[in-house]
Amino acid sequence: MKKLLLLSCIISFLGCASKVQLARPLPFQEVAVVAFDITTEPIEGAEYEGKAGTVADIAEAVRIAGQVKEAIEIARQPEKSEWKAQLDSIYAIIANGLKHDLGIPLLPIDHLQGEVEYDLFGYPHGDIEQIVRAGKHAAVLAIFARISFAEGHSSMLNLVVWGKTKNVQIPKLALEVKMLDKTGKSIWRDSAKTASDIPVIVDEKWMFGIKYKSEQSVPALTDLFQKAILELVRKNQ
Repeated sequence: MKKLLLLSCIISFLGCASKVQLARPLPFQEVAVVAFDITTEPIEGAEYEGKAGTVADIAEAVRIAGQVKEAIEIARQPEKSEWKAQLDSIYAIIANGLKHDLGIPLLPIDHLQGEVEYDLFGYPHGDIEQIVRAGKHAAVLAIFARISFAEGHSSMLNLVVWGKTKNVQIPKLALEVKMLDKTGKSIWRDSAKTASDIPVIVDEKWMFGIKYKSEQSVPALTDLFQKAILELVRKNQ
């Protein structure tokens, strides 16, 4: 399935490079986050409270407009605010694992304001090699994530909720980190993959972290990020 950009995201290079074990002891005191990018497969047949403005539609608007700002002006306000909250939760999970469990001294997410492009949600989408060439920072980190869905489940598992047929799939997540020092040397490069243990209703409510009234303990998107960061931590402690 063709990958589309999700809101404030650009295409990443997940899975395209070999692993580099995190250097110990860390040879620097500060690490600037140059990119926090999430890509996703489109959600087939998704609706948001019966309104226009699906994830796939917004992604297409981003592609056509070329600017996140123009795409957001098309989006519905509820989606904008809910996705911002979801992004904040996801980044907090990742940053907590990197800082507290691996001891990586991350600078505030807005540290590179004025040096790289930031989206309306306050997250950077810079070119790590370009920032390294400038030689201003001891170390820089790029974080990439790709959300996909297990093939075949949407045709096999359709659930009727409140009189409507819902798209039921198994979400998967691939998370990659890349860290370079100011000379361009690779300090850390690793990835982790995870998937939901059970099928879930895949729509904007799930993507934005909103639960259906009838749901009990359905795995959330943030749960996938929590599992992925725990795996990265396990591999690099």
